[in-house]
Amino acid sequence: MIRYILPLIFFTFVSTGYSADGDTSRTSFSIVPLPVIAYAPETDLILGVTALGQFKLPGSGAETRSSNIRPFFNYTLKNQFILQVDHTIFLPEERYKLTGEARFDHFPQSFWGIGYDTREEDEILIDQRNLILEQNLYKKIGSELFTGPRIRFIRQYDVSFETLDGDPLVYPDLRGSDGHTGLGIGWGLLYDSRNSVLTPTEGIYLNINSILQHRAAGSTFSFRTIELDARRYIELIDNQSSVIAFQLNSAHSFGDVPFEEMPLLGGLWIMRGIYGGRYRDHNSIAVQTEVRQHLFWRIGMVAFMAAGNVGTSVSDTFTNPWRLAGGGGVRFNIGRDETTNIRLDFGISEEMSGLYVTFGEAF
Repeated sequence: MIRYILPLIFFTFVSTGYSADGDTSRTSFSIVPLPVIAYAPETDLILGVTALGQFKLPGSGAETRSSNIRPFFNYTLKNQFILQVDHTIFLPEERYKLTGEARFDHFPQSFWGIGYDTREEDEILIDQRNLILEQNLYKKIGSELFTGPRIRFIRQYDVSFETLDGDPLVYPDLRGSDGHTGLGIGWGLLYDSRNSVLTPTEGIYLNINSILQHRAAGSTFSFRTIELDARRYIELIDNQSSVIAFQLNSAHSFGDVPFEEMPLLGGLWIMRGIYGGRYRDHNSIAVQTEVRQHLFWRIGMVAFMAAGNVGTSVSDTFTNPWRLAGGGGVRFNIGRDETTNIRLDFGISEEMSGLYVTFGEAF
C-alpha cells in the first residue's frame, strides 16, 4: 500500500528568556506551532496542528540539556482523531530525567495478522479507541547513567474489524480482539551521553526497560515486555555538518500478550517505508543506519537503510527472512540557538512506500 501525504507547512517562532536566581546562565523558552494538511488513503483529508516547546528549568546551566514537550492533534474528514502530548524533561544538573506521553485516539489502521509471513491479501481494517498514559522517572546514579521506575496504563475499547470493502467481520483466535485494560509497572536503565535529545550529532544512547502487567493489578491479561534500544552517533566532520547514526532495537513479550501490545515493525521511527504494524509477533529486532549531511543555510539531507524481523521466539527473528527498507529525506532547521529539525522522509520497501513529516530525527 502506498501512502500519499501532501503537507502544507508553515511556522511561527516565539522566544522569551529569563534568568534564574543564583544562575548566571540565561534560560530560554521557545515554542514552534506547525499547522499541517495531509492526505492518506485510510483517512481521507487530515487537518492537524502540532508544536514543539523547548525550555530549561530555572537553575539549569550549560550542563543541562534542553527539555521539550510536543503536543499534536490530527482530525480527519472520516471523524477520526488523535491527541497526544509527549515530553522529555531534565531537572537542573540532570539529577532526574522524566519522559512520558499521554495519548487518546480513535484512529483506524490496517492489520495483516500475526507473524513474519502474513500476506498482502490478508489485509483488513481495525477500528478502536485507545487511552495511553506512560511516565518514566530516571534518577542519575553516575556519569550519564540513570535508572528508575516506569508506569503505564492503557485502555483499548470499541474494537471492531471489517474488510477493505467495509463489511464487518469477526476475527477468530486473536487475544485482545474485545479490547483490554492494562496497568503495568516496571524498571528502566538508561545511559545517555547524546549532546541533544531531538537532534543528536555525537554520543551514545542505551535504554533497557521492562514492564509487567498482571490480572492481580486489574489488567485484562498477564504478560511482560522487555526492550533494548541502543544508538550511536559519530561525527564524520568536526563541525557537526556530517554525522552517521546507528540504532539497534529489540523487543520481546512473554505471556498472554494482546495483539496491540506485541512488538512490531514499521512506522515513523524505525523501518520507514513499512506500514507501522505491518509485521508483528512476540519478538522483534530491527537495525538501521542513517547518514545526515548539512548542505547550506538551514537545509540538510539524509539517507537511511534498515532491516528487521519478527518471530514467535527469539531465534525465529534471526532465522526467518528479514525485511528491508530504505530511503532519504530533507531537513529544515527551525531552531535559533539549538538545532531543531523538521524532517521530511520518503521510505520505501518491497511492499509499500511512505512519506513522513514530523519534528526531530527518527532516532
